[in-house]
Amino acid sequence: MASKGLFSFDTDLIRTEKGRYYLVAVPECILLVNELPLDIGELVSRICIPLRFLECNYIHEATTTAW
Repeated sequence: MASKGLFSFDTDLIRTEKGRYYLVAVPECILLVNELPLDIGELVSRICIPLRFLECNYIHEATTTAW
């Protein structure tokens, strides 16, 4: 994933309030939405999240349900 410009997160599949995704790979060159094919970029642009992947070592699972 990181070699293609994407951040990669994984999880231990814990289904509790302690469930979270943890960062496993950071891209050297980040893929931007405007670099995607138009139809894919439009879909991705529908998701607004209140965080920056570069600043997150993990994301709580409950947080992702609000996206």
